[in-house]
Amino acid sequence: QMCIRDRTYTDSFTQKCLSCDFACNGCYGATSHKCVDCNEEAGYVKLGNHSCCQIQCNDGTYLCGSQCRPCHFSCIACKGEGIWNCTKCSEGLVMINIDGNTTCSLCPEGFKLDSKNMCTGISFPATCVEICGDGVNMGQHECDDGNLEDGDGCSSECRVESGFECRRSEDGPDSCVDSAQPRAKLSLLNKNTLVVSFLSLIHIC
Repeated sequence: QMCIRDRTYTDSFTQKCLSCDFACNGCYGATSHKCVDCNEEAGYVKLGNHSCCQIQCNDGTYLCGSQCRPCHFSCIACKGEGIWNCTKCSEGLVMINIDGNTTCSLCPEGFKLDSKNMCTGISFPATCVEICGDGVNMGQHECDDGNLEDGDGCSSECRVESGFECRRSEDGPDSCVDSAQPRAKLSLLNKNTLVVSFLSLIHIC
């Protein structure tokens, strides 16, 4: 009988359709020495006329056809050519996911590598930890005025303190001011002098 399923052959003794060896895409017998074509997706290549053997590539290389080719320099291990096929990064680099594609890169400015050694997404979740007190606010902190002092509007944990408002800066430390509304008190010193005093600080920019 003629076998119609892929990767099967007709056994000459039983006349049944049997599966080929995993190394073969097509075959005329049960072993990897009787392949018509090799299972290249699994890394098998032809050795001789009908034999298929799996190639194991070393770290830093990937299988392309019947050859092991070097990964991109940013990868220790990869599944293909270029920066988007890294599966393990070189020392000092982290895996970043950008629109579904992964690549090896440094952590962005204002961030540091955490114990998981991973940065994911352009929105930078908890795997990248923003530095507090460096004057660069990337959005994870309520404020960053460039120091770790309490009482100036932005706390040592980069939180807006009670009674203050902080304004985000695009190119430097955030600025924080007293948010309390000043209350004026009028006093008549004499018939020619009126004194205005305020019960809270006024910030003039």
